Amino acid sequence: MENRRTSVGQFDMIPQSLPKLHRSEFTLGILAGGSGIRAGQRDKGLMVANGRTLLQRSLEAYGTGFNEVIACCRDNAWFYSQFSNRVLCDVKSGQGPLQGLSALLSATETTYLAVLPCDQYSLSPNWFEQLSSALSPTVKGVFAVDEGRHTPCCVLHRDAQLQINTLLQQGKRSLMALLDCDGLELMTVPGAGMDIDHTQTLQSNFQALNRESRLTHKKSRLTPAFFNSQRIYFFFAFFAGAFLAGAFLATAFFLAGAFFAGAFLATAFFFAGAFLATAFFFA
Repeated sequence: MENRRTSVGQFDMIPQSLPKLHRSEFTLGILAGGSGIRAGQRDKGLMVANGRTLLQRSLEAYGTGFNEVIACCRDNAWFYSQFSNRVLCDVKSGQGPLQGLSALLSATETTYLAVLPCDQYSLSPNWFEQLSSALSPTVKGVFAVDEGRHTPCCVLHRDAQLQINTLLQQGKRSLMALLDCDGLELMTVPGAGMDIDHTQTLQSNFQALNRESRLTHKKSRLTPAFFNSQRIYFFFAFFAGAFLAGAFLATAFFLAGAFFAGAFLATAFFFAGAFLATAFFFA
């Protein structure tokens, strides 16, 4: 953001700018009050990919270092309370993101609020530093946009609540109505528009998360810790079982005089056991 000089009499004045803000000066608000219509009316924060909910993924990747975490949800307060310091529940559903922002600003005890949707999973790692750097005495809020898509991912000064409440009183609940207000700016943040609620990418997003997890899992299998697991015992059990079965049948054929059949069975069971054990090992 540029500082432009203005002249007053014989003196040049430089607009005041805020010092660099730290996460500890912000409350992190989690927006989880949406109806989830495009996600089958499911609570998106509870949706699971590879054993971890989307809320867990979001907080682990982007939600560390803040003064406090407050979740604003429509239901499942018991779940959100496990990942936040306080939980706000919607009294009336279907009020839109502005109602959630107003509730979070009312509850925060810090001057500033950072907001993340519960299903955010593809943000730029320095999303907070990008948005907070644009705050100033005249800029009370900065919202993330991604390839033209507006998102509720933002940082806000508590003074922005007056504008939000005014819009709510006028019956305006959409995010676009708020973005038209003075003192609010937009900033491009890569990945901000990639949330699970996007119908066209819902399945592909989950497939990408699963694929990423499988690759990580396969890399970790060959670590020393893996060989202390029970999988190695199953490997030998498969192999030994097939080998013993083949040896038993081959012996029976040998005793019956069918030497070639016995040799064939012994060889077949040996390779079958090796194949099945190896397939199980690397499955």
